[in-house]
Amino acid sequence: MRADSNSYFRRGRPRWVEALWMIASALPGFRLRAAPAAFWAKIGAGVVIKPLVVVKFPWNLEIGDDVCIGQRV
Repeated sequence: MRADSNSYFRRGRPRWVEALWMIASALPGFRLRAAPAAFWAKIGAGVVIKPLVVVKFPWNLEIGDDVCIGQRV
């Protein structure tokens, strides 16, 4: 495998789930904290997610306890 190859990357869900996520995240008033849980994210206790955080594959997201994710991450 070449060093610049990303053939190891797996999306983790079918394309229609990804499309549904993209549509939901584009809606006005979309709540980032509630939505990843509906898409199988594993989020620990005491987590702070600031506004403007972009989550492309929430089903691959795992956040431990007492973590803060800053803006525009």
